[in-house]
Amino acid sequence: MNKLFFSLLLCPLCLFAQPGPTAQNLMNQPASMFDVGMIRMRYALDWAKLQSEPAWKNQTQSRSGIDINAYYDTDRDRIKVSISAMDWEIGEEQLEEGCDRALKPVMITMSKSIPGLFLSVGHELDKGEISRLRDELADIIEVHCIVWGRATTDLRYKKVTGIKTWQH
Repeated sequence: MNKLFFSLLLCPLCLFAQPGPTAQNLMNQPASMFDVGMIRMRYALDWAKLQSEPAWKNQTQSRSGIDINAYYDTDRDRIKVSISAMDWEIGEEQLEEGCDRALKPVMITMSKSIPGLFLSVGHELDKGEISRLRDELADIIEVHCIVWGRATTDLRYKKVTGIKTWQH
């Protein structure tokens, strides 16, 4: 009973709590459209991963899976999308096909969502500006796909592509 009474006394104090100096400082920093675009890209890639996963769940339910991530490489001025997939049931002759299977949903998602991921809501650009931004983003986005097969780290296939060079 005393604990309940004491917690009821503190409750009004919680309503007037203010963020500490660290949190307040971070709240006062603006996010760039690049920051927002990278966050949106990660969400879009999460959706692409959901589209890719059924292709990686084979009938034997072997150890298989896919991981997709995006980050900015400041040294090379590139946005890198990294796809890492594994399926212990596939052999060397199927690795390239596995990479294409992993790439397809990612590339479709990327090609449809660029440049919208990097624009603010309600931002109005004419078609020429949108096309220019799409081309500029396509020039700096690299997609790296690594597929692992069998229970050995020696059996793998790596493919690097861009949005402009990807073949449907």
